[in-house]
This record gives sequence, structure tokens and C-alpha cells, in this order.
Amino acid sequence: MSRAELPLWADGRLRSPDEPVVRAGDPGFLLGLAAFETMLWDDGVLYFVEDHLARLECSAGGLGLAAPPWDVEAALAELTAELEREPIAVRLTLTPGAPGKGPSLFLTCARYEPPSLEGVGVLLVPRAKLAGDALESLKTSSRLRNALARRAAQEVGAWEALLGTDE
Repeated sequence: MSRAELPLWADGRLRSPDEPVVRAGDPGFLLGLAAFETMLWDDGVLYFVEDHLARLECSAGGLGLAAPPWDVEAALAELTAELEREPIAVRLTLTPGAPGKGPSLFLTCARYEPPSLEGVGVLLVPRAKLAGDALESLKTSSRLRNALARRAAQEVGAWEALLGTDE
């Protein structure tokens, strides 16, 4: 893998970023039944690993997802060994996997452009989060509300969207 490509770790090993890895029938991708965390890799450091893994475990438990059969910290070490020191967003996604196959774990990377130190524009969107909904406290791949809010912010040149609650 060239340094221009960002690595992918899926279900036990590093893979080519172009290799298909999602199995048909995985409700994590079909229905949004997946837990995820995103961590910052910068200058050779992966930040707040223990906190992110604890929250991933909490979200997975709330969704009834089985723990992955792989050592997640070892997977992170294997993946980050392939990274340079530039800022990278490292995303862990845990899904139930295709029926009969067991859970799937994906570690993906995206280049990250930090916000300007001079400040950023934000957009307060009218699409509120549901304060009383227990699912709002879980970090799941079911993110339609957030994705639409972010797109609205980007359409007006803002860096991020802010969502209030319905209460």
C-alpha cells in the first residue's frame, strides 16, 4: 500500500483500501445497526483511546452487539503503524455482521483538516435531537439527522452544524 492511500483494517487484518469488505445482509450497513467511534491521530499520537473504546463498548451494549473477537487495541496499533504523522480521523465501526458470520469490525481512515485557529462558522439547524430518546445517548451509524444538518451547514459555508434538543 502506498503512503498516498490510507489503510483499512477489517475483520482481523489490514487490507487494501479498494478491497470489498462489507458482507451483504449486514444490518450494520443495511439498517444503521452499528456502533462507532472516531479518534484523532496526529503527530504519532492516537488521542483518548481508552475513553473512545469505553464509549464504543457502551454503545454496542445498548444496541445488543456482541464484542468483536479481535483485540481492538492491537488492531489500532497495526493500523496506526501504517500512518504518517499527519492528522487522520480513525473510525472504528462495529456491526453485527452478516447473518451467521458474527460481528464485523472496521477501522477506516480519512485525512483530517483541523479547524482554523481564528474560529469557524457554525449553523444552528432546526432539526432537533430527541432529548428523551435513549438511542440519542448511543453513538450509532444511524446518523441521518446529523448528516443532513452537516450538509446544510456546508451549503452555507459553515464548518459544523449545531443541533438543539426538542425540550
